[in-house]
Amino acid sequence: MPPLPYACLQVPGGLAALDDFEALFRDVDFRPGTELAFSTAADGSGVTLVRADGAALGAVRLPAFGRALFGLYLGNGSMSPGAKAEVVAGLSALLQG
Repeated sequence: MPPLPYACLQVPGGLAALDDFEALFRDVDFRPGTELAFSTAADGSGVTLVRADGAALGAVRLPAFGRALFGLYLGNGSMSPGAKAEVVAGLSALLQG
């Protein structure tokens, strides 16, 4: 298996999960303003759902994939420097009601 950027994907099925994730976007027409939402199941089963413009696109069923995906935005060396701060601010506002 070639090296992956996240050690948690260096598990059986890691590369297949990346292929599955890529396949979810093959028929998506990305336009300015398109929003994507990623979520994982509360029970920790690792199901990562992907939605674009309110339409369910599918899921990747590998717990390590969810950790890697969210790590891109919320982990150390985030690909979106402001994402972690925005998530914290949003959670704070949500909890304060």
